[in-house]
Amino acid sequence: MFCRCFFNNTPPAYDNSIFGFVRILSCGVALVALCACSCHSQTVNTSGDTNHSFNGQGPWNLKEFDGLRIGQTQTGRLEIEDGGKANNLFDGTGTSGNAFVGSDSGGFGIVDVDGAGSHWVNERVLNVGYNTNANGRLNIDTGGLVTNTLGSSIGVLAGSDGRVRIENGSRMEDGGATIVGAFGAGALTMINGQLKSNAGRLGNRATGDGVAVVFGPTSLWEISGGLNGLAVGNQGTGELTVRLGGRITSTSTIATDFIGNQSGSTGTVNVTGSGSTWASSSNLEIGFAGTGTLNIESGGVVTSNSGTLGQEFTGGNGTANISGTGSHWDNSGSELNVGFFGKGELNITNGGLVTNANAQIGRQRSNDGTERGDGSVTVNGGGSHWNNSGTLFVGVFGDADMRVEDGGLVSSSTGLVGLNDGSSGEVTVTGVGSHWDNSGDMNVGFFDSGSGTLKVESDGLVTVGGSLIVNAPGTVNLSGGKLDVGTLDLSDPLANFNMTGGRLVADQVQGNLEITGGVLAPGDSPGLTSIDGNLNLLVGGSIEFEIGGTTPISEYDTIDVTGQANLFGTIDVDLIDSFEGSLDDSFQLVNPVFFFSAITGSPMFDFSDAELETGLVWDTSTFLNDGTIRISAVPEPGSTTVIVVGLCTLGLVRRRRAA
Repeated sequence: MFCRCFFNNTPPAYDNSIFGFVRILSCGVALVALCACSCHSQTVNTSGDTNHSFNGQGPWNLKEFDGLRIGQTQTGRLEIEDGGKANNLFDGTGTSGNAFVGSDSGGFGIVDVDGAGSHWVNERVLNVGYNTNANGRLNIDTGGLVTNTLGSSIGVLAGSDGRVRIENGSRMEDGGATIVGAFGAGALTMINGQLKSNAGRLGNRATGDGVAVVFGPTSLWEISGGLNGLAVGNQGTGELTVRLGGRITSTSTIATDFIGNQSGSTGTVNVTGSGSTWASSSNLEIGFAGTGTLNIESGGVVTSNSGTLGQEFTGGNGTANISGTGSHWDNSGSELNVGFFGKGELNITNGGLVTNANAQIGRQRSNDGTERGDGSVTVNGGGSHWNNSGTLFVGVFGDADMRVEDGGLVSSSTGLVGLNDGSSGEVTVTGVGSHWDNSGDMNVGFFDSGSGTLKVESDGLVTVGGSLIVNAPGTVNLSGGKLDVGTLDLSDPLANFNMTGGRLVADQVQGNLEITGGVLAPGDSPGLTSIDGNLNLLVGGSIEFEIGGTTPISEYDTIDVTGQANLFGTIDVDLIDSFEGSLDDSFQLVNPVFFFSAITGSPMFDFSDAELETGLVWDTSTFLNDGTIRISAVPEPGSTTVIVVGLCTLGLVRRRRAA
C-alpha cells in the first residue's frame, strides 16, 4: 500500500522529512501523526514503497533516495513498538539506507524501539544528531533491536548533539564502527543492554566529545571482527565508564586499543566495582600521542595483551591508577611499558594489583638523546602489588622512578636499575611492610654507564635471591630497613655502596664492604657470610652474631674474610634457641681466610643479649688474633688480664642497658 497525505485534495510536495512521528505497531499499521495546520510539513516522503501491511510478520520497508530523516528542521519522532519491524533499505542510489535522527539545524529527532521483537534495520549508517544545532535521541528498551549495517555515528558534525540509550535487555548491532562524538557531542548509555561493533570511537575528531557508560551485570559492549579496536579520545575528548558489573570485550588480535590516541586528544576510562570488566586481547596504549587515563577501582578488572603508558615524545602522556582490593590490571600476555618515548605514570594503591611478564620504566630516547621516555611507578599501601613474572627494567634508555611505600609489594624475577648509557633509574623502598622481592639477579647500574640508584629506607625490605650487582655509576644506599641478598657484588672498584643504617643480610660479598652505620647480619640465622675483600666496620656500625650452639655456620654465625677485617664498630653477640653456653666453649666469629689476612681495630663488644650463668664470662682476649671469643670462668683475684677483659665486657653491658 502506497500512502500519501492530501490537503484540500491536493497532493503535497515531498521534502524528504518526517515531522511529527511514524509509529509502527505489532499490528503492522503505519500511523502518520500530523500538525493541525499543515499536512505538507508532516509527511512521510519516500522514493519507492512504504509497505506497512505485514501484520506483525512482514517488515515495513522504506526506500528513500535521500535517506530516512527524522526531525529534519523541526521535531520528529519514530516509534517501533510491540514487535513492529522497519527496514530502511539501500537501493544503490544517493544516501538511501542511511538514517538521520535530528538531521539539520533546528531538527530534533527521536526514535523509540521498544518491546521484544521490535526491530529497526538501517542498511547503511545510523546518524543520531547529524548537523550543527541538530539534536537526535535513540531509545532502545525492553528487548528492542536496532541493526546498522555500516555502523553508527552519534553526534556527527561539529555543534550536533546525539544520544543513544540501550536498556533492559535491548541490543544494537553495528556492522561497522560505533562512533560516539564524531565531530560533535555524543553520549551512549547502556543499562543492562548490549552493543556489538567492529570498532569503537569516543571523541573521534578534534571537536568531538564522546561519553559512554556501561552499567549493570548484563550490559556488554562487544568489539570484534574489525581492523580497529576501541579508541577513547581518538583525536578529541572521550570518556568511558564501566560500572556495576558492566562488561566490554575487544577481541581483535591485530588492532590496538587507545586511551588518548592522537596529538591533542584526551581519553579517560573508568572501570569500577566488582564484576566490572574490560577484556582486551589487543595492546592497550594509554596516552599514545595524547593524554590518557585509566582508572580501575573498587574491584574492577582490565585485561590486555600488553600495555604502554606514554608512547610518543610529543604529547604522549599516560596514567593508570589501580586502587582497591580486587582491582586488577592484567598484562600477563606480554609486557608493560611506563614512559616509552613519552611520559607514563602507574599508581597502585589500597590493595590494587597489576600483573605482567616484563616491565620497562623509562624505555626509549631520541637518536640525539635530547628526548627521553619518563616513567614513574608508585606502589603504596598494604596489599598493593605489582607482580612482574619476568624482568623489571627501571631506566632502560630514559628516566625512571619507582617508589614502594607504606606496605606496597613489587615482585620480579630479574631487576635492572639504570641499564644503558644516559639512562637514569631510581628505586626507593620505604615504610613498614614495603617490599621489593626479586627472585633472581639484580643490577644497579649496568653496561654503558647507566645511572641507577637503589634506596632502602625506614623499615623497607629488598630481597634478592641471586646477586645484587652494583656497577659504577650505580649506587645502593642502605639507610634503614633491610637488604637481604644472596650475593652482594661490589667487585667494580667504582661501585657505590653506602651503608649508613638498616640491616644487611648476605651470604657472600664480592669486593670491599664498608659499614658506617646499621647492622651486618651474617648468613641465614645462623649462617655464613663470605667476604672476598676487606671488611671495614666503622664506629656507628655493628655486626650481629647469633649463637645457638658450638658448630659454626649451622649453629652460630661466622664471617670469612679474604682481606683485612678492620673492626672499630660494635660486635653484638646474641644467644638464640635457648642456648646457654658452657665453660671453655669457643666461637670463631671472624675467620681470616689467608695467611696474609688480619683482624685489626678496637671493636666494642655487646653481650647484653648473651648473658651467661653465674661464674662464667665472655673472654675476648684473642679476638684480634684469630676472631674467636670464648666462655671462661670468672678469674681469681690476681689474674689481671682476664679481669680486665671481664670488667670491660661488663662495663659495656651496663652502658648498653642504661641506654
